[in-house]
Amino acid sequence: MPNGMEKSLDRFLTAFLLLLCAATIADLFFDRPKDWASPHVIIEMVVFLASLSALIYLELRIRSAQTVIVNASRELEERSEEVAEWKQRAGAFLKGLSEEIHAQFDRWKLTPAEQEVALLLLKGFSHQEIAHLSNRSERTVRQHAGNVYQKSGLGGRAEFSAFFLEDLLAARDQPDLPAPDTPARTGNEPDRP
Repeated sequence: MPNGMEKSLDRFLTAFLLLLCAATIADLFFDRPKDWASPHVIIEMVVFLASLSALIYLELRIRSAQTVIVNASRELEERSEEVAEWKQRAGAFLKGLSEEIHAQFDRWKLTPAEQEVALLLLKGFSHQEIAHLSNRSERTVRQHAGNVYQKSGLGGRAEFSAFFLEDLLAARDQPDLPAPDTPARTGNEPDRP
């Protein structure tokens, strides 16, 4: 998709090529050559044809880019409508899931900072991305993530994500898979030594 600078360049080139075509036609008109095979006339015709060819190519390129933009806009609009419809249909379930996730965080006694990091981990962000989003150092984010795993009794990011999402992503026709070997703590058990 052309950016603002490319659009300006396209406009400049279009204007320049139009001016060049007009100038060569005007020069031929005012010169009224008697010999059309003279080098002067041949050079002017070559310049005119080259300018016209470049102008046609540029116009085709602009139209092609506009078609791509229109199609991408249409597809984006369709996807946005699809996402909005899905969110509307799943709204109550998503709200309930969100409430249950926060309730589980409370049962694990996560601090507000640990909860923020935990949510961003669930959304799939890396430690570096979470550090940037939360204005923390990556080391602090790693420490919070470690605290989340320790307090939850889960072995890492994969187990943490699976705790909340595994049953959501089960295929319709597949039998339930066995639970992971490592039981998750609810926050009511005593701390391990």
